[in-house]
Amino acid sequence: MGDVIVVSIGMTVPADCVLITSSNISADEGALTGEPDDIKKFHITEDNKESNPVPFMLRSTLCVSGEGTALVCAVGENTLSGRADAILNIDADLTPLQKKLETIANQIGKLGMLVALMTFIAMIVRTLLTVFIFAPVESGLG
Repeated sequence: MGDVIVVSIGMTVPADCVLITSSNISADEGALTGEPDDIKKFHITEDNKESNPVPFMLRSTLCVSGEGTALVCAVGENTLSGRADAILNIDADLTPLQKKLETIANQIGKLGMLVALMTFIAMIVRTLLTVFIFAPVESGLG
């Protein structure tokens, strides 16, 4: 916080900041706000402070025209998009359907392992019978 950055065309804004100077700058905030149009941004001066300019550049928005310098106000989880991400990343409990599907998947996995183990044992028994019992009989040794 407190750093001054240069914002120019094609740049994704790295932090929430306030414009100090600007020259015909506008930003695409659609990813955050859903607004389809670019938003014109103006730095605050004594002359325009009554007309409510929009001096804020938000993290992860795209600068689509102009350039300016801005004072960083918030970074990381303290930005508007950082707070939104934190809210959206709440771990939700599993739904009853998800719990049932997880139980069924575990049962199918256990059944599959049991069948594979039984097949393995059957193949070993067959091989041992073939080698030690049936092979000597066929060769006339038994």
